[in-house]
Amino acid sequence: MEAVAFCPAHITGFFKANVDDSQSVEDLGSMGAGFSIKQGVTTKVKIAAKNGQESNFRITTSGYQSDKTDVSEFVLNEFLKLGDFSEKFFDIEHKISIPVGYGLGSSSAVALSLSFALDQALNTKLDKTTIGQIAHNAEVNCKTGLGDVLASFHGGFEIRVKAGAPGIGDVEKISTEKISIIMICFSPISTNEFIKERLSQINGLGGKMVNR
Repeated sequence: MEAVAFCPAHITGFFKANVDDSQSVEDLGSMGAGFSIKQGVTTKVKIAAKNGQESNFRITTSGYQSDKTDVSEFVLNEFLKLGDFSEKFFDIEHKISIPVGYGLGSSSAVALSLSFALDQALNTKLDKTTIGQIAHNAEVNCKTGLGDVLASFHGGFEIRVKAGAPGIGDVEKISTEKISIIMICFSPISTNEFIKERLSQINGLGGKMVNR
C-alpha cells in the first residue's frame, strides 16, 4: 500500500494567537491573514509487512531538511489508533521544497500532507475535516505552529476570522490576480520560542491588525 499527498506552504502576514489552555486543542490556533504558495511538502507513504524491524516506522526527508520528526510521529500515532497495524511497517518520506524555520509553515505542510497520505494508504476513509483536525492537533501539541494548517487546508489568500482546526476555525477568502512573491531568508527562528517569548507583542500588534 502506498500513497502520495501534497500540501502547500503558507505565509502569515499577521496573527493573533489563541493559546488558552482551558480550551480543547481543536479550539486553539490563531486569527490573522496570509496566503498559500505553490511550493510546499510532498509526502509519500509506503506500507509493508514488518519484518523484524525494531521500530514500525522510518521517516526521511529530501530537499530542505528538518531537524525534528515529532509532528510526523504524532500524526502517525493518531492513525495507528484507528486499527490494528502492529504488523505493518510505515516508510514515510517528506520532500520539502521550502526552507525550514523561516515562517513558511513547513511543519503544517508536513502534518497535513502526511495525514492525507496515511488516510489514502490505510484506506481509513476519514472525511477531510477529520484529516485536517489530526494535522492541526499535531502542530499545536508539538508547538510548531497555530493557524497554518487551517490556512493551508483552505488554500489561497485568506483571513482567518475564527481560530481553530478545520471544521471549527473559519476563513474568509480574498480573490487576487496571479502574483509573484520574492522572499529573502536570512536566519531561521524557532516558532515555539517566538510564540513563548513574544506572545504579548504578537497579540498586541496582531490583534489590532485582525480588528482592522
